[in-house]
Amino acid sequence: MGAITSSKHIYDDLTVTYFSQKGWQAFSIAKTGRYADVIAFKGNNLAIIEVKSPNELSTDSVYDDAANLSSALYAKVGKYLTETRAKVSGLFKRNPIQKLYAISIACQVSRYLYEFDEKSMDYEKAIGGAVKLSSSNKYIKIPFLVVPSEYAKEANEAVNVLKKHGYVTKYSTDNAPPLFVIEVTLKL
Repeated sequence: MGAITSSKHIYDDLTVTYFSQKGWQAFSIAKTGRYADVIAFKGNNLAIIEVKSPNELSTDSVYDDAANLSSALYAKVGKYLTETRAKVSGLFKRNPIQKLYAISIACQVSRYLYEFDEKSMDYEKAIGGAVKLSSSNKYIKIPFLVVPSEYAKEANEAVNVLKKHGYVTKYSTDNAPPLFVIEVTLKL
């Protein structure tokens, strides 16, 4: 994965603008670690968004995506998160950027969805209390991956492979240069 650079912040901000123009109330999350890059609200929908900038071109095949989960979440999804990165990596031996996008969806975004309720107060603080998240269970959580539009072909291929192998049940895309936005329905 690429380092946090000004390009990363630019793409997070472009994502906020994209969702805002679509009628969402969107916020960039400056926290590092196990947090989505952007979250957005529209009615009772909550978009949980992972953003990849142009400098992010690969990812590790071995990483414990279940690290530091609460014991309740570990019991629910720990095995899935522990095993999925290696399985998905094996599907993309020749294309590191496709592997990055596939792992971002199958592992990172999956974890953000599961962990959101436990981290809702941290997210609320990160957006300055602009939206009250104390009853976050009322939201319908929708996962997104946003990548540079120049990598739209690779992103489409990655999601098609995830769908073929049962990690994604359906998806839709929007090519809105400089962004390529993918909404997915995960098979969790």
